[in-house]
Amino acid sequence: MLKTRTKEKQSDHDKCVKNLATEWVKEEWLVKADLENWYEKPSKIEKYVPDIEAKMGSLTIICEIETEDTFEAHREQWETFKKYCEKTKNYHFVGPIEAEKCKVFKLSNFLKILEPKQGEENE
Repeated sequence: MLKTRTKEKQSDHDKCVKNLATEWVKEEWLVKADLENWYEKPSKIEKYVPDIEAKMGSLTIICEIETEDTFEAHREQWETFKKYCEKTKNYHFVGPIEAEKCKVFKLSNFLKILEPKQGEENE
C-alpha cells in the first residue's frame, strides 16, 4: 500500500495537479486528472493511476506529482510510469514533480521536443 500524505501535503499535491491540468486544458490538450470533481480520470498503467494524462494528437504525456514525504515511498509508482512511457510509442513521462515547488508550465513549450521521430516504433 502506498504511503498516505498529511492533509496539508495532500492539499499541496492536489493544488499542483489542478493547476497543471487546468493550464494544459487551456492549451487544448485533452486532460484527464486524478482529482475529485475532474471530468475524467487517467487510465491505469499496470496497477497505478497517474495524476495527469494529457493527449494532443498522437502524443500522450503522463505526469506524476509527489510531495516530499512520498517521493521515495512512491518511487515504484513513478518509475512504473517512466518505464511504460519509455517503451510505448508517443508516450512521454513528466515527473516526478515536487508539489511543494510546483510551477505551472506549458506543455506547448515542449511540443518540438516531444514530436515523435520519423520511424519511431514500439520496442
